[in-house]
Amino acid sequence: MTAVEKLELSLLGLIYFDSEELRAKYKKSIEKAKENEKQQHKQTWLESTSQFANESDMLYKKDFEQYYKEKFNK
Repeated sequence: MTAVEKLELSLLGLIYFDSEELRAKYKKSIEKAKENEKQQHKQTWLESTSQFANESDMLYKKDFEQYYKEKFNK
């Protein structure tokens, strides 16, 4: 579970939305934060493994997706 997912779970029941518009904005913000966090993980992955593979190699990119799925159950 990522840090953003843990935060999202901890906020359940603590936040009250008085409109669907606010709920939608919250969900959009959480999804954007999750994507940003994933990109940060990807950048770290690329930097730490760049010595072993070419960044443009599709297998290399697939390896990140596999790592992320295994690490964060995505």
